[in-house]
Amino acid sequence: MDLEACSEGGFNIGWIREGEWTEYTVTAAQSTSVRLLARVSSPTGGRFRIEIDGVDRTGELTVPDTNGWQAWRTIQSDPFPVFKGEHVVRFVNTGTANEQFNLNWLDFVPAKPAIRRGPVRP
Repeated sequence: MDLEACSEGGFNIGWIREGEWTEYTVTAAQSTSVRLLARVSSPTGGRFRIEIDGVDRTGELTVPDTNGWQAWRTIQSDPFPVFKGEHVVRFVNTGTANEQFNLNWLDFVPAKPAIRRGPVRP
């Protein structure tokens, strides 16, 4: 795992090898349901997961073939809970040696509530 200049500005993580991981300490201001957004690029595709405090929260996410190392696309996870307080967030590459990709950023965004369809009652 290493850093390189990113076509979108700043730096991205690249050369991510099979089984490598990186982790960050974050603080959630409140308990809520979130989705993970990840800005990724790859000429081959790849896979990763996000763990929070050692628990897999996203399941395995698929990085699509974006047709280049700097051809960026944002992918998202299904909603999952995050509880108020400090947490260790770990990004884990779960792909094989033939699946390589770059990571520009990760973001946790509020999960939108489900839309209920049907009659409205006063």
